[in-house]
Amino acid sequence: MNQSFPLNRFFHVPSHLPEGAGAKELILNHFPTSSKPSKKPFSAEELLPIGKEIVKKLKDEIDENKYHAFFKDHFSLLSLKAGTIEFAVSTEYIKNVVEANYIAPLHRAIESVLGQKYDVAFSVITQKGLTPKTDPKPPTKGSAKEASFSIDLVPTREDKFNSINSKVLNYPNDLKFRFVIDPKKTFDNFIVGPSNNMACASALAVAKNPGALYPCLYLYSPSGLGKTHLLHAVANTIKNLHPTLVICITTARDFMTEMIDSIQKKSLSTFRKKYSEDIDVLMIDDIHDLKNKEGTQNEFFHIFNRLHNKGKQLIFTSDKHPKDINGIEERIKTRLTWGLVLDIQTPDLETRLAILKNKTNEEDIFLHPDILSLIATKVKSNIRDLEGSLIRLIAYANVFGVDIDMETAKEQLNLCETDEQKSLTLDSITSAVSEHFKIPVPDIKSKSRLKAITEARHTAMFLSHSLIQPAPTYVEIGKFFGGRDHTSVMHAIEKIRRVSKRDQKFSQNLLEIESSL
Repeated sequence: MNQSFPLNRFFHVPSHLPEGAGAKELILNHFPTSSKPSKKPFSAEELLPIGKEIVKKLKDEIDENKYHAFFKDHFSLLSLKAGTIEFAVSTEYIKNVVEANYIAPLHRAIESVLGQKYDVAFSVITQKGLTPKTDPKPPTKGSAKEASFSIDLVPTREDKFNSINSKVLNYPNDLKFRFVIDPKKTFDNFIVGPSNNMACASALAVAKNPGALYPCLYLYSPSGLGKTHLLHAVANTIKNLHPTLVICITTARDFMTEMIDSIQKKSLSTFRKKYSEDIDVLMIDDIHDLKNKEGTQNEFFHIFNRLHNKGKQLIFTSDKHPKDINGIEERIKTRLTWGLVLDIQTPDLETRLAILKNKTNEEDIFLHPDILSLIATKVKSNIRDLEGSLIRLIAYANVFGVDIDMETAKEQLNLCETDEQKSLTLDSITSAVSEHFKIPVPDIKSKSRLKAITEARHTAMFLSHSLIQPAPTYVEIGKFFGGRDHTSVMHAIEKIRRVSKRDQKFSQNLLEIESSL
């Protein structure tokens, strides 16, 4: 430990002890930390070596690149009081990262240096005032002047935006779950729509009766459409209904890493026993990550066979249908298709709106319905991006202490004027429907009752009511489509809504038309 470390602040030093370096060892060996320490406030000169020792211990525990990114020149000891130790960090972003990922090693470093546990607090301080500065001039004789801090506790605008970005980047973080079931992901907060109703219903059936109805369930979709949420929802339901069953939820990458570790530690038999004999429900997320991993695929093949033969429940997710995954052995593709294989489509507008409304309820915040419609209309790629947009707006409101209006939403979500709804009109939507169904616009607006024309007309009415903001009245829509009365329009819209909920292919047609606008 550094010679300047203020040991006398933590240990009661008897006056009869000898001075010099040997005294420190004598104190440490014979006078425990329970001896009364000094209660005077720590000066900056005393805090500096304590902070250096803590950071030094911390450096030994974490990755060097992470140390340079989040601690070196960005992190220092600010104050030390009874039971609480406070650190200064240079930005809100670094504060969030440290709190989310490095609290445990920080606690260990503190206890190693100071000999006891402390509550940890952080203050965001500009780079200028981050490091405690001691007075360069020695105090005059008899002076009790202590070193002082020169800090600015007001976060800059850049700090605030870094804070917003960190909240968005850290949400959600599905890769962190490993073998832990997320209690927040349940069937109750999974929004069901035409794009995912079959997948949700099948997952719920599996959760209620594992290994019986669908012993092997395979869900696939592009990233961010709810596959991982369903995995955890199944796990939570099984835990509640069948508490004696052993559940393993992992990713293909973690499965592979665990197998490699077992080989290195010469405990492969333990690995095989765990997966082949100890588990009742095996869930592997992103199974496509096993591609081109021949050794791991071989172990997986035998584990699959043993569990399937015992009637255990198997659930897998991927971004592709099994037959479309390159680098996976045919024998494994065959087994992955033994059970029920279902895809999840991109959610339609109504489902996206429901997801946003549910999220605002969870976060206990209010956003104007027009803002939610703006997000739902513009963000179509996946649920993660959809909720990420909402999280950005919530973070902006919290950090800057303002209400979110339409202009702020457009600015924060990078929606310029050309992205607005001005192109969505009765004419433009009808033209898009005409192109999709290959039916001329005059026929759609005519009095014809042919089935194909009626379906196209009803679709155009439904999309006009759903997409145009502000929505035209039923009377206006009826007048545009051949002078029909408002009850006919209401009937058409409700009919399309019902069909889209039960017919996944039709729901996908709606989404394709919407995406073309």
